[in-house]
Amino acid sequence: MRTGAVSSIVSSPLLVSCAAFGQTATAPAFEAASVRLSNRPDAFPQGDGGPGSRYDPERLHLESMPMRNLLMMAYGVEQDQISGPGWLGGEAYDIDAKIAPGVTKEQFDAMFQNLLAGRFGLKLHHEAREAAGYELVVAKNGPKLRETDPGAAAWNPSDGPPKSGKDKDGLPELPPGHILMRTYATPAGTRISARGQSLSALLRSLRPLLKEPVHDKTGLTGKYDFNLTFVAPNGAVSADQSERAPNLFVALEDQLGLKLVAKKLTIDVMVIDHIEKSPMEN
Repeated sequence: MRTGAVSSIVSSPLLVSCAAFGQTATAPAFEAASVRLSNRPDAFPQGDGGPGSRYDPERLHLESMPMRNLLMMAYGVEQDQISGPGWLGGEAYDIDAKIAPGVTKEQFDAMFQNLLAGRFGLKLHHEAREAAGYELVVAKNGPKLRETDPGAAAWNPSDGPPKSGKDKDGLPELPPGHILMRTYATPAGTRISARGQSLSALLRSLRPLLKEPVHDKTGLTGKYDFNLTFVAPNGAVSADQSERAPNLFVALEDQLGLKLVAKKLTIDVMVIDHIEKSPMEN
């Protein structure tokens, strides 16, 4: 099964007037959309666009995106919040859609959801389920996070690949003044270098490693600069790595002043009642 990381978009069901989108129905829709099975299903998923995007706020372009990732994007959920057929992580799709000027993120989410319903016959319902997971809390000695300079600017892809420096231990890190997060594989283990990031962004990076849901209970709502170096859970660890980097749980507490506490969590699960593999014709 293939899963790729993508950024989640918080969704909100919405009905808007047809005049706002040039449609004859009340359900919001893209001005035009092409949905196809990808001819490169094994390529790394990629995409950009939409409201607030620095690429093109009036166009959505996705390539080789598994259905599970499309659902995550459209409904603002994580992969462990989706219950459906096994092929959701395997079948990949290309989507090109034109977005009317001025569409909000909430309207965009509703349009994305309606596109999946219309092209794939998607029907679903939500259930509250109990699951083993973690709560992220502040450790007893307090957080060790540096607040981001409010004048920091987001990295613009047109500037080329983001440059990285090295810290006093020779490990890669992003320079200050960026709003960006990168993950590096180093001889010392995994290094996450973040500038201008919320703790929710950190949890999105850690959740696939933990393979269990995590709820943020820190109460910290700012944007922060930090580096985190650790040996990934359940991964192969060399003797050198075990000496140079702690496991994730120890690293979070020692380096960021945060702690993962095992808990039984109640999570919202999106249950897929019906979905087709092949999209309807454009």
